[in-house]
Amino acid sequence: MKIVFDMAFDSGCWPGPLRQRQAVIGESWVGPLGFMNVLETALGLSGHYPSNTERALRLLGRVRSQSGFWAESAKKDPIGTAQRLLQWRDDLWLAGWRGEARSGRLSQLSALTRDAADGIPDRLEAIRVALRERDVGIDEVHLVEPEEHLSHAWRGILESLRRRQTKVVESAPVSEMEAGGDLAALWAKDIEARGDGTLQLLRPFGVLEAAEQAAAWLRSLPPTWSRVVVWPEPVLDEALQRHGLPTLGARSPLYANALLALLPLTLDLVWEHKDPQVAAELLQLPKNPVHGTIGRKLLGALQAWPAVGSAEWNLALKDALAGIEDPELRSKQAEVLKTFFGSRLPRFEPVPVEEIHKRIRLVADWAHRVLPASPSIRCALEEVVRQCQVLSGMLDAAGLESFTARDIARLLERLSGIVDGTTEPQVGMHAVGEPGAVAGAVDAVLVWDFTLSRFARQSGIPLSERERDELKSQGVDIVSTELLVKREAARWLRPFRMARHAILCVCPRRTADGDEEYPHPAWDEIRARIAKGSGWRLEVARPTLLSDLVLEPRGARHAVAPVATFMVVPGTLRPRPAESASSLDKLLRCPLSYVLEYHGRLRASAVPRLPEPGSNLLRGNVAHELIRIVLEEVRAGRIQTPEQAGERVRVLFDERAPALAAGLFLPGQDELRADLRSRIALIVEDVVGLTRRAGLRIVGVEEPFKRDGLGVCVRGQADLVLGEPVCILDFKWSQGSRRSELENGTALQLAVYGYAVSAPGSPWPAVGFAIIDRRRILCAGTTVPAGAERVSMESIEDTWQALERAFATAWRELSAGHVEASGNLAEEELHPTALANGRLTLEARCEYCSFGALCGNAFGGR
Repeated sequence: MKIVFDMAFDSGCWPGPLRQRQAVIGESWVGPLGFMNVLETALGLSGHYPSNTERALRLLGRVRSQSGFWAESAKKDPIGTAQRLLQWRDDLWLAGWRGEARSGRLSQLSALTRDAADGIPDRLEAIRVALRERDVGIDEVHLVEPEEHLSHAWRGILESLRRRQTKVVESAPVSEMEAGGDLAALWAKDIEARGDGTLQLLRPFGVLEAAEQAAAWLRSLPPTWSRVVVWPEPVLDEALQRHGLPTLGARSPLYANALLALLPLTLDLVWEHKDPQVAAELLQLPKNPVHGTIGRKLLGALQAWPAVGSAEWNLALKDALAGIEDPELRSKQAEVLKTFFGSRLPRFEPVPVEEIHKRIRLVADWAHRVLPASPSIRCALEEVVRQCQVLSGMLDAAGLESFTARDIARLLERLSGIVDGTTEPQVGMHAVGEPGAVAGAVDAVLVWDFTLSRFARQSGIPLSERERDELKSQGVDIVSTELLVKREAARWLRPFRMARHAILCVCPRRTADGDEEYPHPAWDEIRARIAKGSGWRLEVARPTLLSDLVLEPRGARHAVAPVATFMVVPGTLRPRPAESASSLDKLLRCPLSYVLEYHGRLRASAVPRLPEPGSNLLRGNVAHELIRIVLEEVRAGRIQTPEQAGERVRVLFDERAPALAAGLFLPGQDELRADLRSRIALIVEDVVGLTRRAGLRIVGVEEPFKRDGLGVCVRGQADLVLGEPVCILDFKWSQGSRRSELENGTALQLAVYGYAVSAPGSPWPAVGFAIIDRRRILCAGTTVPAGAERVSMESIEDTWQALERAFATAWRELSAGHVEASGNLAEEELHPTALANGRLTLEARCEYCSFGALCGNAFGGR
């Protein structure tokens, strides 16, 4: 048997045993893990070995309990510290150390890891010992790099094989370069780069563009050429498929299977203040343990108030469970929901391991239960089960009673390696996981992700001079960091030596997250090898193709043109029995949007979008709810002064806001939360102070009203009605165009409120806006209360009369079958927001409309 061995071969290699042959037997190309597996199998040593993560978790208790030089690091990141200590121990064992130490850090490390679970060094030692007694049937071992570059442990294995009459040969790969130009200039002297396309660094703007251009470059290569891709990724595979090229079977991201997000989301709901977005994501998974009807109702509650445990949430939960007729299913769902959403642990407090196990069992049991009935997602569910098994094993290996949030995050990160997200590669191209795996001649090489982010810095073991001397006296072969870096650099240059005709390295200027990206440090060495500083010619935004691509003509696709007027059968549309201020606003701004929403009953999307914690919508909603409660108490006489009202707001905010907007109480939202609390309290103090100074009383707080008008019933509710004289205030979070609405007479909402509360024949009330974030009270009318900021305006009655005429005009058009999409009108026909010639017009707000794809505005409107 012949073995070709190199430290870079575990993630694939080129050319492999076949090379140019049709078939081969008795030859294997392997890396360190592969070679160990061959030897262990031949020696009868095979078995289950714990992963490095499991080994670190088994060591975790001792790392936390024992004092040593790692103590401060263990307080911050115990799992990472345990892994690093094990790595140092393994590196030292590979170098020949066996725990001998007289004192100091080496002595502490030896005592800590003395009973650590077996890792690679221990397995190699077992192989070396077994080779004294048994043969493995290996005739030759060919080393791609010099034997002296290998660790002490691997050199010991090779020496034991020699004693078994195995021939060990150093056979470095030989370059068969045929290209001239830039690729040849890399290895010759005094040859300047010309930019001929044989050696290029592709630097497009982003990853998607890079994938398309790299695929086009591969497509341009002669079909008879051999092609190797280093570090393939799914985004490149997708581009290769679009270009009609073989795909490489790149590993998909961990959560490409959406169901694999179920367990992390479940664990992230353990805290008292649950992130509403996490709850929404869990409920929106394509399949999850929560019954579909319950999930939809809870999502609706989150849209109303983004907080688990709000009044709407509890009501939706109660109604949804009551709607399940099967008592057994109802009981099981109640238990599922209690497990998911019932925990109330303070953030950053350790989570009991039993609570984590309970959540893992819930997910695993559900996946097992639905597996037989879900053949279409069987593989995805099996991955979920495997994920739960591995995480449960990690917890057991650690043997701890609780885990911090950081610990849990660490464990979840390490789950990414347990799921095989690869697909079968197709014939025609070859992929390797390391540049050093290109160990034979190849016509063309694509090095994907040739970036600084990919660079793994060689740090070695941080030893003092005294520690190095002590280890050296014991025969331990410690390799310097400088030598490690040189050896790694040599492996990096293999693709450039092995490419016969061309090599393309890909480094986008921006990462997928938008951060700036830089080329791998190996590029600095490559540029340094090019004569007279001409290496800049090798960097391109678009690659030079080695042959012309044949383009297939496709017919032009006609864009959907925006439509300004839609026609329906006359008489189809009739006025509704009742209208509100918001529906009237929509009617005047865009009749089509009004018709689709109120007559067609269309809704934007079944997928809810929760408001962000800092959005004006969420802050305004929270403010309205707390202001309503406090003003009701003022009205009832339980609060007398502005100061008492402000203090009551602050108390209510602390008590009730977590159940209204949980996102405000998540880590990192302290400043936003404090600002909102303060602004609500201040505007309430100002409003209550205004009532006291003007001698007004609170007549109504968000009380519903209805009154016949416009030929229909007008209904709604005003935020605050003061009297006497009557003044209507509407609370708004931000000022925006509120002042101009009052000045120009276009405040439709206030006109509706004014009409609703005014008695026939009596003067119209003053109206205004209380601006929360600016702490301003803007009022217009003849009876503006003292303390409010007066805005010049004749009367809100003029606005109502203009609204009557605009409503009648709009319904004449709709009754005739003409439905206008106002945002698609010609520029000269657009309706500005104005009150002119006794008619009220409002500008269309297409940016806030969800029906742009229906009217065509999304494809070319304004």
